[in-house]
Amino acid sequence: MRRMYSESQIHKIAAEEAGKLDKVIPTDIGAKSDGALVLLHDGKEIDSTPLPLKQLFGKHTITGEGNIDLYVHNIQIVYGTHEFSWIGSFVSSNGLKIDSIQDLLTVAAGRVINGSGYVDINGGAQGGVGALVCGSTITDTSFVLLTAVDGSMKMNDVGGCTIEDKVSTI
Repeated sequence: MRRMYSESQIHKIAAEEAGKLDKVIPTDIGAKSDGALVLLHDGKEIDSTPLPLKQLFGKHTITGEGNIDLYVHNIQIVYGTHEFSWIGSFVSSNGLKIDSIQDLLTVAAGRVINGSGYVDINGGAQGGVGALVCGSTITDTSFVLLTAVDGSMKMNDVGGCTIEDKVSTI
């Protein structure tokens, strides 16, 4: 049998449950002595107190006003006709269209970008290429070769590569 509650009983139950919750709202609207409205965070005007930062995609942080734009980078890196090819994608808050290794480092330094491709090893044999590990310089940026003995190929080994990026807003 289902129990029925009166409206006053429902209000009483709701008030009891609400009393158990944390009622602190860190960001609120307040009024100055002259009647002007201000935005408050933890009781302080936001103009005089920096907002707490939120972590987004690893070590990058965001704060501020307005919209936050995110971009998907679909990258293809090619060297020669058949020597090297790799395709990968990642999300970034930087909308720069990547068309050089330096642009890649500007947008993706310190990141590992999953992807796939191949490299021509010793005149005809091909090795599988996995993730792109972006360092902070060209010489410490590498691709992980799935069949290589040493496990990586430095980006400057394919310094004459062509990079194409189809960047779009999320």
